[in-house]
Amino acid sequence: MRVQTLYLHNFRNYKQAEISFDPHVNCIVGPNAQGKSNLLEALYLLSTGRSFRTSKLTDLIRHGENHFYLEADIIKEESQSKITLSYSENQRLLKFNQTSYTNFTPLLGLLPTVLWAPCDHQLIAGAPQERRRFLDMQISQADSVYLHHLARYYRAMKQRNQLLKKQQLSTISSWEQIMALSASYLIRERRTLLNQLLPLAAQQLDHLLDYPFQLDLRYHSSFHCKTEDLYSEIINLLAAHRPREIELKSTLSGPHRDDFAILFNGQEARHFCSEGQKRILAVSLRLAEWKRLAEKHDEKPLFSIDDFSLHLDSKRQHELENQLSQLGQVFLTSPHPLLSNYNQLNIEQGSFVNC
Repeated sequence: MRVQTLYLHNFRNYKQAEISFDPHVNCIVGPNAQGKSNLLEALYLLSTGRSFRTSKLTDLIRHGENHFYLEADIIKEESQSKITLSYSENQRLLKFNQTSYTNFTPLLGLLPTVLWAPCDHQLIAGAPQERRRFLDMQISQADSVYLHHLARYYRAMKQRNQLLKKQQLSTISSWEQIMALSASYLIRERRTLLNQLLPLAAQQLDHLLDYPFQLDLRYHSSFHCKTEDLYSEIINLLAAHRPREIELKSTLSGPHRDDFAILFNGQEARHFCSEGQKRILAVSLRLAEWKRLAEKHDEKPLFSIDDFSLHLDSKRQHELENQLSQLGQVFLTSPHPLLSNYNQLNIEQGSFVNC
């Protein structure tokens, strides 16, 4: 799968621009603050329905305008399709070929993508929500049932929290049953994902490190379930936690509070790894994520790297360069020209020059 052309209108610093992409590696080059990351952000939005830099779609609208519009021609399963999406005044409109939607959720899985960005340092060293987001995005791009259970869990938890606040418990068990059903699915799939990613990430680390290592990924559930009957255990735990949660007026345990540990040579990476090791771990997880998505979809997902020269030392950067040609369609940004054998797109002030 790949993106042939992209049209941007009133998106970030792009007033109006259209660009065609190479089916292999595209190097997006230009000085800082010219729109390189904004281009990756547009591609990520077309793939996932969300930005990797902000939770507010209004932030994506060009200053002084009241809407943005994106349009992409893509090749998927050897067929050409068109994706358009727009946003204005809290109204979303997505169109895939001839089908229209009023939200961006159907984009997930349509054009699978993996992005490696400077903020991925937070995947290793940041708060648990960063790692939960990693798990949820990875699974949702290959499993629509997971996305259904994720939304269902949060809706039910919201209702349960309202009942806890009002201390109205007559119907709370029905919401807990919904939560337990969806939570058990989410936990199982997250554990499965980590088991699948572990050998893939270790394989990538082996290419990037020149010394022996041990890697482990361990899921930490706030429910502390001890059997394989997750549904029954979660039902019992939700009931047992009610007295304390009535006091605090909030649900304290569940997939919304879970985390996973990245262990490097037996120690938690976020506490004991150097900054260089954390960057290498981050790209290894991203490459493992790409490999798993490629296996799930039987096609190569998009792969993007924001600020290519920032992440790794020259030796490991060269090792990564050798892998790029195997990753399908690749988009990477840099303030300096690089990889001269690949397609180079020059950006100045939200416009493409000499392309």
